[in-house]
Amino acid sequence: MLFSQMLTPTCLAASLMFATALAPSMARAQDEATEAAEAQRSERPEAPKEPKPDPQAAEARELLEAASKLLTDAGAFSADIELAADIEQAFARDLMPTASGTMVAAEGPDGEWRVRIEGTTRAMGQNEDSNFDVLWESPNVTTIEHLANKVIEGPATRVKGVLLSTVGRLQSIPGLSEGGAPFAALLASTTSRLTLGDDVVIDDVDCRVVRATLVVAGKPQYHSITLGADDHLPRRIMRHNIGFGSGPAIGTEFSNFVLGEEAAAGKTWTIDTPSGYERDIIETPQARIPNRTTTGAGTDAGAKSPKITPSYPLSPKWQFQTREGEVVSRASLNGMTSVLYFWGTWSIPSKQAAPLNNQLWEDFGEQKHFKMVGLAVRERDPEAAYEAIDEAGFGWTQLVGADKVARLFEVERYPTWYVVGPAGEVLYQSGKPEGGDFEPIFADMRKAIEKGLELSK
Repeated sequence: MLFSQMLTPTCLAASLMFATALAPSMARAQDEATEAAEAQRSERPEAPKEPKPDPQAAEARELLEAASKLLTDAGAFSADIELAADIEQAFARDLMPTASGTMVAAEGPDGEWRVRIEGTTRAMGQNEDSNFDVLWESPNVTTIEHLANKVIEGPATRVKGVLLSTVGRLQSIPGLSEGGAPFAALLASTTSRLTLGDDVVIDDVDCRVVRATLVVAGKPQYHSITLGADDHLPRRIMRHNIGFGSGPAIGTEFSNFVLGEEAAAGKTWTIDTPSGYERDIIETPQARIPNRTTTGAGTDAGAKSPKITPSYPLSPKWQFQTREGEVVSRASLNGMTSVLYFWGTWSIPSKQAAPLNNQLWEDFGEQKHFKMVGLAVRERDPEAAYEAIDEAGFGWTQLVGADKVARLFEVERYPTWYVVGPAGEVLYQSGKPEGGDFEPIFADMRKAIEKGLELSK
């Protein structure tokens, strides 16, 4: 007999009454359990959300790369320029300085770019226009300050002047005044974010707008770069103080571009001192490349080999021509992670390190953004040095007689290795090997190379 058939109507009624009475308690218990579970979930820290990829970033990068390639391949360009300001308040617009003139930019023999701007300006608080002439040749700038009857020449970070403070805003192509190719530093930066702004029309030319956010020293910089939709030439470049679409923006409007050798024809890259003017030369401070944690002269022989440091000094500017006629320089290695190996065929430790050098080249030599350069010094017979290079099986670039380059790097012992990052920063400098053991040096060097290759991406 089934259980349900065994229940009498009285039993069924009692069971239903018991279930009905118990239901509210069960519901409350379930609600309390649900609330407790939700409370527990709310107390858990949320996993960090990955930023959503900007679908416009790839297109913005392509536009900027096209503009950079156009100007870089030309080797030189000129344009008429005018200071531009986007300021809502009328009283602030009236106080803005004015400036207009001509910009000429060209790649120098060392592979670094230089810029010269000439024209007229009316600085803030001035009633009359003044002529200006400014030359940027990284790391220096030369400017004529007519208000002080001076020509000032020196490091760009140290030269100050009333006219220069106004004219400096005209040189708005990112990275150009630092010697880099147009927009190259912005494209290579690992902290830059690119997207697109609204299309605009300038002088009847359809234009695309690239918005670039670059973090420098922990602070964001906002650039809007307006490029011709078809010719990719810059029409306007603005620097926004607060962010895109808010606050004032100051920059440059460009017109009448000329590309190629014709643009720099007859242009000189020196500024003479006019009659009756003084020339004020500000010396470049001589700072040694920090040799943090390296073992050197005057230190304990048992000190540990150098480590990669969190902040990197910039390597010296240098160039050297190979016997095949190729010019190798800091500029030619931009965007690459490079190992500079200072050595000599006369140096016994250099001979001992040869197998490790070959292994390093074998491990990294096929990397797209890697370069290794040997710089042999104090060689009395260059041909004999090249024979020794062939015998050692060095398959990378070799420069013989690079004594001046070694002095620029203040090399004190041989061999010495430098690992230089894609922006010319010194990622690593070797010290004296402990007990003649080069293995720790190469282990640290590999870490620096991998760090540089990450920066090169």
